[in-house]
Amino acid sequence: MTRQRTGVLLIPEEHLEKHRRRFSRFKPLNAQVLFAVRALAQRINDDSTERLTEVGLTARQYNYLSVIYVEERVTPNEIGRLIHTANPTVTSMLNALERDGLIVREQHPADGRSSVVTLTPRGKALYERAFQLHHDPIEETMAALTTEERKKLVDVLVRLGDSFANTGVRKKKRKPR
Repeated sequence: MTRQRTGVLLIPEEHLEKHRRRFSRFKPLNAQVLFAVRALAQRINDDSTERLTEVGLTARQYNYLSVIYVEERVTPNEIGRLIHTANPTVTSMLNALERDGLIVREQHPADGRSSVVTLTPRGKALYERAFQLHHDPIEETMAALTTEERKKLVDVLVRLGDSFANTGVRKKKRKPR
């Protein structure tokens, strides 16, 4: 059984105040938004992993199997793009899933340097069992928001994500002062 994180979703006011005193440019609301998003993502991951232990999966493994299940035949690069993960991490996870008999990799028919990943019958059956364990409780949890609130939240999160993509460290390297 995994240990659930029970931490707060907001940075305590005393921590924010310490930063305000030390850094004149500090924006507490920005810190709160990013902290809440990260803490919520971790809470979602932990909750999913907890439920998926029944079938021997983690949330990360489930995400990989989900992409492969939906796409049916997918390259490691496409998997990385769809789950926002670097290629070495994708390779490591695919090695583990292949070792567990859940996927197979074959040479890409058009690109001999790449491979195509598919689920084995065992991997497909496991994913289908895991889907119910994963999906049904999420539906129940998301009921805390109306459909309109969910749509607005997706819009806000995508806009924030696009903002990071457009102004992130990879786009422009800043020299330390």
